[in-house]
Amino acid sequence: MTIDRQLDPEMAPLFAMLGLADRPLFDLADLDAARATMRHLAQAGLDAAPARDGIETVERIVPGGRPDEWVRLRITRPTDGGSAMPALLWFHGGGMLLGSAADDDPLAARLAATIGCAVVAVEYRLAPEHPFPAALDDGHAAYGWLAEHATQEGIAPDRIAIGGFSAGAGLAASVALRLRDGGSPSPLFLSLTAPMLDDRQDSPSSRETCAMGVWDRAANIAAWNAYLGPKDTAEAPYAVPARALDLSRLPPTFMAIGEIDLFRDEAMAFVQRLVAAGVPTEFHLYPGACHGFDGLNPEASVSRSFSASWLSYLERMFARGA
Repeated sequence: MTIDRQLDPEMAPLFAMLGLADRPLFDLADLDAARATMRHLAQAGLDAAPARDGIETVERIVPGGRPDEWVRLRITRPTDGGSAMPALLWFHGGGMLLGSAADDDPLAARLAATIGCAVVAVEYRLAPEHPFPAALDDGHAAYGWLAEHATQEGIAPDRIAIGGFSAGAGLAASVALRLRDGGSPSPLFLSLTAPMLDDRQDSPSSRETCAMGVWDRAANIAAWNAYLGPKDTAEAPYAVPARALDLSRLPPTFMAIGEIDLFRDEAMAFVQRLVAAGVPTEFHLYPGACHGFDGLNPEASVSRSFSASWLSYLERMFARGA
């Protein structure tokens, strides 16, 4: 059965202007061009972001998971945040091939200003130059450093959460699984927005043509192939979150995704497994919303609805940890 899913009316004019109804935004057949497109979009977001007083961004270069490896972190926080503010360790999107930690500076500044938390964005290594487990190693090392040095950074060690968007959300889930199995202190919660969780591409939503616009099936297959590398690593522990056999003992989880996102079904399946495993889970599905909808049109009603739900969750969960 073919289902004609309708794009949210407030998104349609932007899709028409950008030509996204006929082609995806990112064509990974030309990776250099795709990366240039991502940089252009990020710069446009930076240029449009409002100036925020009382917010600072500092960088730290911290030890990686192996000798002679280092990870760059961007810490955005309120200058008057006190000595025990909460923190969100954040992983940017981009299919594990595109983007950088600085792309989400406007988001980090917004969270710092509205919630009073620190946002610690991880500059994890990208595929195909650095396939699995490079990004996972970077994320795991970043969490370990932050937990150890939280007090020095004005952060409460027991109020550190992990989150991300798209591929970054999938990476956040992988980091949480590795932390659980390694016996590390659990993050306060997980925040997964439109997560990239499953390489198998066998769900109905992964085949729906309406998933065009920002990220389509062809881009997703290419991204997973680049991240997993030439070896058969899909079954390796923590490579693909959806392949994890046990989701129990993960921290409370927030997940949000659009109805016409190709990741919709894998996200919903992951949520069902979280609930079945006893993980406190909050899930939101937004009708007519595509992948990255809130970034494409932040003023759309559906984007505002997502933002309100997400910020409410962050505030509630950080308050519980206080």
